Amino acid sequence: MFRLDRQGRIMAMDGAAARMLDLPADAPVLTAALSVPHDAPHGTPLGSPHGVPLWEMLPELQDGPLQAQITGLFAGAGERLFLFRHTGLGRDYALAADLLGPAEAPEALELRIRDLTADLAPRLREERLEAAARLGLRLAHDFNNVLTVSLGNAEFLAEALVDRPELAEAARLMIESVERGAGLTARVLQFARRTPPQASRVELSPLLERLAARQRLLAPNCRVEVAVPPGAPPVLADPAALEAALQELCLNALRAMTQGGTLRLAAEAAPEADMLRLTVADTGRGLPPDLAERCLEPFVTDQAEGWGVGLGLSTVYGFARANGGSLSLDSGAGQGTCALLDLPAAPRIAEAAGTRRREVLLVEDDAASRAGIAAMLRHLGLGVTTTASAAEALEALRDGLRPDLLLSDVVLPGGLDGGRLVEAARAMLPGLPALLISGYTARPDAGEATQERGIRLLSKPFRRGELAEALRQALQP
Repeated sequence: MFRLDRQGRIMAMDGAAARMLDLPADAPVLTAALSVPHDAPHGTPLGSPHGVPLWEMLPELQDGPLQAQITGLFAGAGERLFLFRHTGLGRDYALAADLLGPAEAPEALELRIRDLTADLAPRLREERLEAAARLGLRLAHDFNNVLTVSLGNAEFLAEALVDRPELAEAARLMIESVERGAGLTARVLQFARRTPPQASRVELSPLLERLAARQRLLAPNCRVEVAVPPGAPPVLADPAALEAALQELCLNALRAMTQGGTLRLAAEAAPEADMLRLTVADTGRGLPPDLAERCLEPFVTDQAEGWGVGLGLSTVYGFARANGGSLSLDSGAGQGTCALLDLPAAPRIAEAAGTRRREVLLVEDDAASRAGIAAMLRHLGLGVTTTASAAEALEALRDGLRPDLLLSDVVLPGGLDGGRLVEAARAMLPGLPALLISGYTARPDAGEATQERGIRLLSKPFRRGELAEALRQALQP
């Protein structure tokens, strides 16, 4: 509690008020008596806060809202309850004001204080996280547009420079850098809770080579081998989740070979049709039978304390099931361990190119992305009509354009997003196939909403093969 005179000077205060001023709660200033007369000249040296305007004790309030509110109360104006943040202490307070004395000429003001920090902290933390998420969404959206253009052009260069190995290698490094950037934006979107897991084509040879290079750095005393047969098809899986799952299997293998050994990463056709088998095999100590039977269960581990709680293999198992695959282990004490990860094989790009000679209406507001995606579509043998907004696209349809597929960004200018554009287009052309693309989705449920409308969603940045596969699926009857 503070008691202030008509000039806002401190007349008395209690322990809570003293703490707000960063004073000891038992300081001698905690008295209802005035230290100086009301008419003492301003600036009289004082040994305590008594007689000093409250906003001078809190310099951040000088000529601020609280000073205006306090002086306004004596004039019969202003709210009697307001919030105040003490930035120096990092605490939030509610102040309730009561005028003391005759209503027509109050002599003093009593400010009752309540510390709301504990009550407001969770809400303020959520607001800060939401603000960071919104910023991340915006940055990821724009950055993914840049990555889409860069990836498309780098692929063209890699193909055109196949007879110039040194330049082709530079193009390959560009592709790898873009994919790392895509991984960063994917993690931003996961933090923001705006990106549902999405399967796409994952080429195995570069993925396993990249993982092998990483393991050689982690365990220089181990030999790391990679075996991918020529012409092995890609798998259909969430790329970031697949890499994380394989890295988890590799780490388990390295921990089993503390004295050195051989780690083998391989791909081959699985016994089940249309499936591909990824193998992570080690020559380590192996697993005893009782542990081999239960190690895919959560919280089951033979690692020493500090290495984890036994969720690694169970999350890999969950990843495999979520992507339509399976995980199994073949192990024995002293015989090493072989992890077998089976995932759906992706149709080859040649099979996905059944959209040749068909027409696509592309709606993308970013000019560079629009040009880059249009080039990909033409490379796939498709005819392309480009527009920069939903209004332009609908006008083209009203003028007689009859595309085989509508390809649109989710976020568009003019108040009509990609999902609503598809609905409006289908009102003109019932059953029109559609595919949405986006660097982020505007709402947490946007992925589910597009699926309910029968619209597929492809995340930026994407490679030409991923676009071809998404188009093939969207055009399926």
